[in-house]
Amino acid sequence: MNLEPLKITGDPANTFVWSDIHLGHDKEFIYGPRGFKSVREHDAELEKRWNETLNDESRIFLLG
Repeated sequence: MNLEPLKITGDPANTFVWSDIHLGHDKEFIYGPRGFKSVREHDAELEKRWNETLNDESRIFLLG
């Protein structure tokens, strides 16, 4: 197998890497330390931030 490094073109300021977002994980030890009172509040805020930050030209790498 020949692995090549990923070459990202375009505006690097429009490239995002995100990991371990834990959407829908109804465990206090996930959303509590992040400052939320519930998984619903946590997920809604992540969706809000996603929509405010990203656009159709964004490159998103979701790593788990």
